[in-house]
Amino acid sequence: MKLESAFRLGLLPSVLVARFAAARLRGRDGVVDDDTIRELMAVTLLTAELPGPPPMRPRDHTGAIAWARDISQRAMAATAASTEQTAALLLGLAVGDLIHSVELHALVHELRAAGAEALDEHDRSLTAAEDTARKVFALAAQNPSLPPAVKPVLFRLIAVVRTLDHQAPRAAVLRHVRELLGPLSDALTPPAASDRTS
Repeated sequence: MKLESAFRLGLLPSVLVARFAAARLRGRDGVVDDDTIRELMAVTLLTAELPGPPPMRPRDHTGAIAWARDISQRAMAATAASTEQTAALLLGLAVGDLIHSVELHALVHELRAAGAEALDEHDRSLTAAEDTARKVFALAAQNPSLPPAVKPVLFRLIAVVRTLDHQAPRAAVLRHVRELLGPLSDALTPPAASDRTS
């Protein structure tokens, strides 16, 4: 399995669970937009590299959690023989969890501002998840199994996540994290044979 595929198998299910969770918090559980449908299709294509039948697409938040867990378990099993693939998968999981946390944290703040005070526990949980992501990125930056080109992108990602400590608007942090997904995927993609010989 390509490192980029392993990374995306970790990343996309978490991002999609966040979308289903946001729809649920807004009272629209199971309602999906075009971006969600496109990413569900991308995950379906990626799961073709995993053993077994493709997982059924989730219909709601609860189904999305089970769906993501199934994909993660199958991807872990499929990458177990390769430290590089496992590292890329775990990095994808961490970035996906960060996006999940930041997106939902922004929504929790929005809903709290609208008077939904029962969201304090979600707020604490999401803050803890963001802290965990920061620690995972620091460890990943030291992991020799990942290509060297990943390290500078991780340092940029760590810097972006640190801005959460300074109460940066979560929408801005999320935008910066999403901007780093392309460079991170590129860093996980080995150069073509013609690039290596020149």
